[in-house]
Amino acid sequence: MSESLEPKAKGQSVRVDVSKLEQMMNMVGELIIDQTRLRLLEKQIRREDETTQGAEELRHVVDRLSIGIGDLQQSVMKIRMLPVDQLFNRIPRMVRDLSKSRGKEVELIMEGSETELDRTLIEGLLDPLVLLVRHALDHGIESPEERMAAGKPVKGTLRLSAKRENNQALVIIEDDGAGIDTDMLKRRIAHDGKPGSEMVTTFNDQEIAELIFHPVLSASLANEFGLSAVKAEIEKIRGRIHIETRKGSGTRIEVRLPLTLSIIQGLQVAIADRSYIVPMNGVVEIVRTTADQIKNVQGRPVMVLRDRILPILWLRDYFRLPRGNDFGSFVSLLVVGHQEERVAIAVDKLIGVQDVVVKSLGALLGHVEGVSGATTLGSGKVAPILDMEAISVKLRPQIPRGPIKSDRLSASQESCQETYNYEVNGHEMVL
Repeated sequence: MSESLEPKAKGQSVRVDVSKLEQMMNMVGELIIDQTRLRLLEKQIRREDETTQGAEELRHVVDRLSIGIGDLQQSVMKIRMLPVDQLFNRIPRMVRDLSKSRGKEVELIMEGSETELDRTLIEGLLDPLVLLVRHALDHGIESPEERMAAGKPVKGTLRLSAKRENNQALVIIEDDGAGIDTDMLKRRIAHDGKPGSEMVTTFNDQEIAELIFHPVLSASLANEFGLSAVKAEIEKIRGRIHIETRKGSGTRIEVRLPLTLSIIQGLQVAIADRSYIVPMNGVVEIVRTTADQIKNVQGRPVMVLRDRILPILWLRDYFRLPRGNDFGSFVSLLVVGHQEERVAIAVDKLIGVQDVVVKSLGALLGHVEGVSGATTLGSGKVAPILDMEAISVKLRPQIPRGPIKSDRLSASQESCQETYNYEVNGHEMVL
């Protein structure tokens, strides 16, 4: 049998310094800002005189420029992408070492290693992932004797998976261990006597489980259960973390991340004639309803959205601006949150969706609660980029606790919903 002497095709690659990639992304960001300003200028000229040939030529130029900048942006972002495998491949050895030292048998399953993330996210997720895996091995998966007594297989299962969902990256850490004993945790928090600890008696199991990510635990409990450092690190890369646990059945932790940290799709809104940017990856739905469709139930404003009752929070309240009665005939609402924790955030006006370049607030401002960064609008003004998760959590304690009974609302109560049409880079986008 003769072998072919044709040379095999080899993949070509070149090493590029990371700082050069960062510089390229910054340049693309500046182009996107200029593109937005040109789009606004083109609309202004058309409003003044649609019949001029110059206005039509400018529209064609802006359209072509938008396409070119969009392609360039996608190319630069792809260059910065790395497979999650570079993050996951550090875990097997750690699991083997920890399970051996703790006398446990653990089967590690990894899925979705080919999912790609921005290299900055990969770096920022490494330490939180290590802490979450360590926590699952220390406090989740039981010893072989305990598992046998509970009627479980001797070998526990730890599953790491990654995938893309709704224009976000989703990393899941799941075990079939003992879960979080929320009753025990509630008793110990209440026994600590820390300010506000008496409120835990009104918390449900899900709310108790979420406390392990907040710095409300005493030093002893934080050392045993606390994961506030994990939450802080994930929030630095604009991620969100959510936990689901069942006593005796295991724990599932979801980490949701943006696909990139540099350029995002944002919704420009107005509050008291001031512009703000809301990241679209945190908005589940956009609706508007008439003022008379908003009802007060148990002292809280609510609306019905497809047979689901949503609390309504006013973004003006967060910034301590007078609410007033200037909403007009409709109230614009952004539905945000995760699963059963969704709320509707009321804003004064919806302006439009656009690509925005995320800029840091700088060392002088540092961390501003509820604000994740800033961007330059097409008008040249600077607008804050809002952290809707932090804002909704901050406003949510103002809502009285307790379930809302749907029978307290009229059976004919319905939300008036309308579809919004916006232009993104000159192309119509339907929300």
